[in-house]
Amino acid sequence: MSDRSALVVGGGLAGLSTALELAGRGWRADVFDAGPIGRGASWAAAGMLAAAKDCAPRVGRHPHLYELAQESRRLWPDWAARVARDSGQNLDLRLDGGLTPAFDAAGVADLDAFVAAARNAGASVERLDAAAARKKEPALAPDVAGAVFAPEEGHVDSRALVDALAACCRAAGVSLHADADVRAVTPGSPAGIEVVVGGDLHRLDADVVVLAAGWRTPAFGLGPKVIGPVKGQIFAIIDVPAGRPAHLIHAPLAYVVPRSNGRLLVGATEEAGRSDAGVDPVAIALLRAAAERALPGLALGQVESAWTGVRPGTPDGAPVLDWVADGVLMAAGHHRNGVLLAPASAGIVADLVDGRRGALAQHFSASRFMAEEAR
Repeated sequence: MSDRSALVVGGGLAGLSTALELAGRGWRADVFDAGPIGRGASWAAAGMLAAAKDCAPRVGRHPHLYELAQESRRLWPDWAARVARDSGQNLDLRLDGGLTPAFDAAGVADLDAFVAAARNAGASVERLDAAAARKKEPALAPDVAGAVFAPEEGHVDSRALVDALAACCRAAGVSLHADADVRAVTPGSPAGIEVVVGGDLHRLDADVVVLAAGWRTPAFGLGPKVIGPVKGQIFAIIDVPAGRPAHLIHAPLAYVVPRSNGRLLVGATEEAGRSDAGVDPVAIALLRAAAERALPGLALGQVESAWTGVRPGTPDGAPVLDWVADGVLMAAGHHRNGVLLAPASAGIVADLVDGRRGALAQHFSASRFMAEEAR
């Protein structure tokens, strides 16, 4: 067994993918989560892999987020294949593109701005007129005015991914500790944590502690405090007899993700500062109306279930992947893109642990927020 050890705080996609990467590099890793493994934002997510739509440069967004997203998208096929193979699970990974439609003149203008920004960043996108949009996606409303097709986008079953990553971690020798409430993190050499398991307080030390606890990460008092909760509400539609979309759809005010099992996931609200788990029927009704505006066939389906998740947001929409204290790393703040960014983020964090900081990692340092907080 390796004499290099890491304690990972947080059992979502960020924590699991980082622990798996570290184990693959010969580290002994333990993952701790205050609840069941992987049942936070990662479980609630729709699983979109939308580098162009969600990461292309725009005002207020981190200028290098698309570079990170594109690198992660490049890794996704082989990474997912290994996870599926080693876990024996079907991830329902589909990389068949995403479509952003518009239905009025203002929407068309937004499409043109999106295309310009995406192409300037190096994204592959195709501008479609109304006829081409309907041909690409017949389920769209007849009055669609145009669309943008991003062929590299796709989606994955995030719940299957969480369970598969957990299985891979166990197979790689990673110890997963559910219902293990980490109360404190101590920098140093070694670094350490205080964790409550079964009512008993334990003190554990390791070479490295990785903070990957989502929106709760700032509670440990290390690194930038800007990561905060962004509640999202989402629901599933079933029994749509006709008019199901074939692709990921970024409709105005809603997205629709088609699962291979027939379910359609519709989301999601963006409620900054909220971390409660309540489902608001009005919010769900508004999301459904937006989805049905773009895809009228959804009106014939039934709402199967609705749920919430809490994303870890940052002011620029990008994660912190950096050392924040002696022996302590942060891997949090992925906001809408935790699924997409998982493989690249894990690689960057593992490189930092191994003493390497690549050019891409420099853009996601903690210092970009720490200087502002110090004022």
